[in-house]
Amino acid sequence: MLFFLTTQPLWLSGAILVGLTTVLAMLGPWLVRRYVAVEQLTTHNDIAGFKFAAISVLYAVLLAFAIILVWQKFSDADATVAQEAGAAEAIYRLSEGIAEKSKAEVRGALTLYLRAAINDDWPAMNRGVEHAGQASRRALDALYAYVVAVEPTLADVPIVSEILHQLDVLTQARRHG
Repeated sequence: MLFFLTTQPLWLSGAILVGLTTVLAMLGPWLVRRYVAVEQLTTHNDIAGFKFAAISVLYAVLLAFAIILVWQKFSDADATVAQEAGAAEAIYRLSEGIAEKSKAEVRGALTLYLRAAINDDWPAMNRGVEHAGQASRRALDALYAYVVAVEPTLADVPIVSEILHQLDVLTQARRHG
């Protein structure tokens, strides 16, 4: 049902959620009033009030927990994307310090990875499919291969080391998300 609602236009999902719950909420009292006498209902008013109060408090607490959990998941996803984007930017900038041929290969592989992540992984996550991105995994493997294949001069060793570190940060963010 949730997948159905998330694939529909917002106005239709809202109408289904609001309309269906409203009809159900109106149907309950109507059925009770139709089949139970008013005299019988008045004898249970005091007890029903306490039950409704307890159920209302329980519902409010559960709703608050659900909101907090969803917000936390959103915050975690935001932090993971920022970490992955920051690592990708650092790799791109650091590649300026290595040989021209290696720089072009690393930047090209990084671009392919980012395109695969944005064009394949993000829509798959939107549909609720986890770990669907084989294209981005292959692109990340190719990026690793290009970075490892760099033959640095003595001055390039710290730069290549930092590129590998940032590539590790990018991979960890990918695994986390």
